[in-house]
Amino acid sequence: MKTVEDTPSINAIPDEIKEATTTVKQEFLHKVIKQFLSAFVINENVYKTQKENVSALDKWEICQRSQTLTADGKYPCRYPGCE
Repeated sequence: MKTVEDTPSINAIPDEIKEATTTVKQEFLHKVIKQFLSAFVINENVYKTQKENVSALDKWEICQRSQTLTADGKYPCRYPGCE
């Protein structure tokens, strides 16, 4: 597209959408926005790294919560020979 009057070659609004209900128009718009964001904005590698970081944090929190505590509510010493 060179000007605002040009018709897009990709994701052009179909004629049947122009006369459709508001809900159908919203669904079409959401689909087009999702495709745009996936193609141009969202970096899959960054998303994958963030997901791995959150997963690692979840695993760490589970380990922390599952540790046994001493009678006074402290973590037991894990140094070799310490009791």
